[in-house]
Amino acid sequence: MELQVFSELQKQAADILPTRHIGLGELVAVDGSFIDSVLSMTWAEYQTQSNKAKLHLGFDLTHGIPKSLILTEGNGAERPQVSSLVQPGQTAVLDRGYQDHERFDQWREDGRHFICRIKENTHRTTLEELPLAGGSPASFDAKVILGVPSGRQTKTPVRVVGFESGGVHYLIATDRFDLTAEQVMLAYKLRWHIETFFGWWKKYLHVYHLFARSKNGMLVQILSGLITYICCWRSTATKTIVSGCPSAECGNSATKSRTRPASSSAPIRWDHAAKRSGNEGRSGKYMQFPNRTMLVRRTNYNPQKSWLNNRPAN
Repeated sequence: MELQVFSELQKQAADILPTRHIGLGELVAVDGSFIDSVLSMTWAEYQTQSNKAKLHLGFDLTHGIPKSLILTEGNGAERPQVSSLVQPGQTAVLDRGYQDHERFDQWREDGRHFICRIKENTHRTTLEELPLAGGSPASFDAKVILGVPSGRQTKTPVRVVGFESGGVHYLIATDRFDLTAEQVMLAYKLRWHIETFFGWWKKYLHVYHLFARSKNGMLVQILSGLITYICCWRSTATKTIVSGCPSAECGNSATKSRTRPASSSAPIRWDHAAKRSGNEGRSGKYMQFPNRTMLVRRTNYNPQKSWLNNRPAN
């Protein structure tokens, strides 16, 4: 029942919330997160002296909300879950723990796209170097074969884009030859939103304080947290008039509401906008979620009666 409610709310929210980064297609970040369990939860196998469950989550980067989930034991493999969390036509955005050359080929056969960071020591056979735009932050763009013939090697050539950020060198493998190198870089950087979501979700919704020990009971508790998050998003879209900065990064200036990227990850928070933000003369408040900040104007809003005033302190 809870899963049906979550699925229906997710669909409704996706229809209401602004669509971002349209030129990148439908992006779904996939990652896993451990949930501490107790030894009596025998289904949550992890190590001899500790049990953990693992939540595998598909996060809709196009709308900024959770999309799909799978709950397994702590030892549950992450890579096989991608085919269930990402539908054909969508693009999975993955960290290097999901690098699997055989699955790269399988996902392409199934119609699923991928943008995945790969390890720097991955053997690459360059078939063709692709041109870079002048002044591009990318240092490498080529069509390659990953792996060696004696081991696991991709049967179909993939594209690898290299760039450096914060002193760290990144190699991103993808089958999206339709994107520019800069768009591939942006799509991978958007993956961080699922990390900030996990941090916010654990800290402020307290969904990992166990109320049940069965697998089904834990799933109900997780779904309750996801439903709460989506309801918050849906409420801001249907009950507010949102204004902000329409930028190229938003992907579409003609969306139902305009947003701007958040300067930092934070819980839901109301801030008086004038002096703190430098937006003198713009009455309203900033509502900050893990992956965006919005200036929200509400009619008949009474800050003394808002349930958000009972939130945990930052």
